[in-house]
Amino acid sequence: MLDDELFKYFAANPSSVADLWSLSSRDTDPMFGPLVEFLNAIPASEIKSTIENDEKFRSLYLRDGQEPAKTQEIAKVWYAEQFIRREIAARRLSLLRDTDSELRPEPYSRSSLSDLSVGKDHLVPLRSFAYDGSRLTRNGDAFMLLSTTGSPNSTYWLLAAFYKTAIDGETSVRLDPYLFGPEDVMPAVFYRMIVYGRPLDWARIASMKDQEHGRWRPSRLSKASEFTEFCWTRRGDEVHFVCEEVPTSSDVLTSAARYLHAVYDPEEARITHFDGALRLYTPDELTERHRHSVRSAGKVGLREKVFRIDKPVSREAFCLVTQAFFVWNYDIQNYFGTLSV
Repeated sequence: MLDDELFKYFAANPSSVADLWSLSSRDTDPMFGPLVEFLNAIPASEIKSTIENDEKFRSLYLRDGQEPAKTQEIAKVWYAEQFIRREIAARRLSLLRDTDSELRPEPYSRSSLSDLSVGKDHLVPLRSFAYDGSRLTRNGDAFMLLSTTGSPNSTYWLLAAFYKTAIDGETSVRLDPYLFGPEDVMPAVFYRMIVYGRPLDWARIASMKDQEHGRWRPSRLSKASEFTEFCWTRRGDEVHFVCEEVPTSSDVLTSAARYLHAVYDPEEARITHFDGALRLYTPDELTERHRHSVRSAGKVGLREKVFRIDKPVSREAFCLVTQAFFVWNYDIQNYFGTLSV
């Protein structure tokens, strides 16, 4: 239903399908024809269902006295936007699942990266790139971090956090398999959002004897997930922290779990190990994951690292990066922002 040319156009754009609305009226754009063909192929039944059943569409675009033809036109573009967004997310996860660890997956086949060593975890050092406040650039190409949600800007604030906390020199990241292109062509996007790190009650964490854990169900404001869990576990002189945002069964093919692991050294008052990853579940694996807590979930699912930090970092940097990694998860933001200092 979605041809490769149109898919590549939207998948490589950090603004993603937000451009679809304007593109649908730009008849001089090379992508206009393929988009119109795609829009005209949408079944009338899907447009009707969108108008009648899509609550978000109804709240945003349904107006009293609006001409039916206008409502159908808007519903068609809205449906196309949601379809393309899900298709990009599903293909990205499928690509990650099918990637041979011995090969150089996209975008590492680009000549601009040919001299970079890429390990089995597909991470590359940030110090090998320039940062323009939005993109990573190198030898005429621009790249973005692996998207952790269906939104292509989901790691925008994470990348900014690495530089803001001055840990970029020791950080390695996974580049997105779709979000790259020539530096002078790929858009540089800038967003405003306050992401802040506020220290936890580290004295309580340092004195814990066993475990401290919790689970949150998503609020109305949070991105859709089944639940988010965290656990602090004492292991000898260290305290290990794990946190996972687990997707719903209906989203298993388009949403991965965001998973973070860190090790805290109370004596040194710093984080000695820190990495974030995506956990990709099959439907059966996700059903099993829903039955367990993060304390007993084991290593089910395929793990694809998003970043790894190779030096100890401050507690403040840990708080900031964690909130940026779990952007739009307001339970995580509240947890890190409201505990006693």
